[in-house]
Amino acid sequence: MASTGKKRSSGILTEFITKRTQLWQYLNTSIDFFLRSVGLRTTTTLIEGATSDWPSQVEKCENETYVRDGITYDVWRHYGRGPLQASDAASPGVQWTSTTELGTINVSKGGPIEIISDSSLVEAADGVNTVDRTPLANIASLIGGGTPGSASQFAQILYLTIYNDQAPITENWVRVAAVNNADYDGYVYSNFKFIVEQGATVELTVS
Repeated sequence: MASTGKKRSSGILTEFITKRTQLWQYLNTSIDFFLRSVGLRTTTTLIEGATSDWPSQVEKCENETYVRDGITYDVWRHYGRGPLQASDAASPGVQWTSTTELGTINVSKGGPIEIISDSSLVEAADGVNTVDRTPLANIASLIGGGTPGSASQFAQILYLTIYNDQAPITENWVRVAAVNNADYDGYVYSNFKFIVEQGATVELTVS
């Protein structure tokens, strides 16, 4: 009889643990769904192009709009990550340049996108054990020294640019351009908000 009681108690405990696990799974799923539906939790998956574009993505900022002069705009965010690949091919030993391509933002209507906030950063190794992270701000931005273990340096030119000076103007090529008088390296992280005409469809293409 004592043995039977122990087995029964063990079965009840096992069932309790199972039910508790199921309850927590249900609650976690429900909370996750709620947080995502109100825009408080998101998952961003960067997509890399086959030849030119480094991993990037755009997402709509749900429950957020931008009003200017009585006109309401939708707000979107662009994310991306790509290396600074310096080359002095055009001016050997004199000037190094790079262009980091981060996809093309295609908008269904309206004009070019307008950036309203920018938190983009450049990441540069400084020696062996230190990594510097600074905004994209030309001579205030630190970039790597071009060789492993070298000290970081201030860039001459480093900036985010949206190229759309040809038809259709709703194609917005996202790029980070850099120029320096010495070899350099590093990584750029794009993270900026932009506005488009309300109701416009926005898609990112990578090539």
